[in-house]
Amino acid sequence: MYNNQIKEYDNAMKLLKQRKYREAEEIFLKMLEKNRRNKYVLFQMGKIKLQIRDRKGAEKYFKECIKYFPNDVFPRLELGKLYSKQGKDKESEEQFKKYIEIDQDKTPHARLELGSLYSKQGKDKEAEEQFKKYIEIDQDKTPHARLELGKLYSKQGKDKEAEEQFKKCIEIDKDKTPHARLELGKLYSKQGKDKEAEEQFKKCIEIEQDKNPHARLELGKLYSKRGKDKEAEEQFKKCIEIDQDKNPHTRLELGSLYSKQGKDKEAEEQFKKYIEIDQDKTPHARLELGRLYSKQGKDKEAEEQFKKCIEIEQDKTPHARLELGKLYSKQGKDKEAEEQFKKCIEIYQDKTPHARLELGRLYSKQGKDKEAEEMYSYILANLDYDIFDIQSRVKHLQKHMKNDLKKDIHGVFTMDCMKVMDMAIKNKRNKQIGYMCDIYCIPIPNCGYEGGRKGDGHILNYVTFITLPNSNNIITIFPSDEVVLKEKNRKTPNGEER
Repeated sequence: MYNNQIKEYDNAMKLLKQRKYREAEEIFLKMLEKNRRNKYVLFQMGKIKLQIRDRKGAEKYFKECIKYFPNDVFPRLELGKLYSKQGKDKESEEQFKKYIEIDQDKTPHARLELGSLYSKQGKDKEAEEQFKKYIEIDQDKTPHARLELGKLYSKQGKDKEAEEQFKKCIEIDKDKTPHARLELGKLYSKQGKDKEAEEQFKKCIEIEQDKNPHARLELGKLYSKRGKDKEAEEQFKKCIEIDQDKNPHTRLELGSLYSKQGKDKEAEEQFKKYIEIDQDKTPHARLELGRLYSKQGKDKEAEEQFKKCIEIEQDKTPHARLELGKLYSKQGKDKEAEEQFKKCIEIYQDKTPHARLELGRLYSKQGKDKEAEEMYSYILANLDYDIFDIQSRVKHLQKHMKNDLKKDIHGVFTMDCMKVMDMAIKNKRNKQIGYMCDIYCIPIPNCGYEGGRKGDGHILNYVTFITLPNSNNIITIFPSDEVVLKEKNRKTPNGEER
């Protein structure tokens, strides 16, 4: 009898390896009819239910396994991971902590999952603690915690520490998997080190042999950022071929590329394909489709897409309301525009200045100078700017939003100047001391181009950010190359050139 059960179990496991989940499930169900308390079968049934996306069924079997075998840690691990995916963070944390209590740190798996949960919640200190504990237990036999620790450091802007962790992963893993190289490439891309990023993404592709499309997607985004549209398109199309439209991300990137090129028909096709694949789980393609329609003057269609975005994401982010407000403002529907911008501010709690900036522009257009100045004042005060002469300061920054042929060299932003200021404030480091000012050169890839009479139009990947000494009070900010300003070009506190 016992030998027959082992044979049945082995047969079912062979079917699982072949991804024949239904056939394996049939064998396991028959085994459970004979013995309901077979912990191995209960556990495998939970995993089968996960594979066939029956989360309720998976939860049922993992709970049953825990009920009969409360000291078995692996059903708790799987149940915790399931709860985390469902957004049940409290229940997830409870299972991981119970695993650690039972296991007494003989194995590190729950520490990794608990760290990932804390990272997702923004509890960075607790996440770091768990990842470091995993490394201590595991003694660098596996690279998983170092990978997650690197991603955490990258998110925090600790680029040096992140790079160190990713390189250690590669050393431990010996290129059996591409994950650390992918993350290292993304880190380099963020820093504007395009050559190094490209090298890492290409190495990923070599390791993976095109089993999944992630590195090609990142390489495509890198090429798109550098203006290599043909190469970007090639990578995105290869992604779609590999992925067979299991997920829609590449369609969004390809659509955005076409939109940038003015290929509106092709862009629309890609955004609609994203929506078809995604089944409105996320709003990204509808947002881009709305922007495309707005650009084309199809206001009714644009409004429909922005409203659908709001319905899908239930005001978790303000992007669709911001775009809807801009659409209404363009149409002269000032009351409706004001309502949307105010809702943005309410949702996002002034984490970024865009809604207040648009509201300020709206008030300025209406001749409500006092209300407009209030909006600009709030932006500058809460980003810790010097708020004297606010409107002239904003106007000065906006001069870098268009080319100026009266100047020999003039950095021109291709991004919203207020967004750039926000990013610069959060990432400023490597201070240079100027004449009565501090100078920072911050990597923000593809933030602008070199204009002016003598400018050659090359892409600028840095922002020069000049403040009063030891403060965030801005004197000026403009796109640039990574060079320290010459003494004669440094500014006085009044923004005059010396």
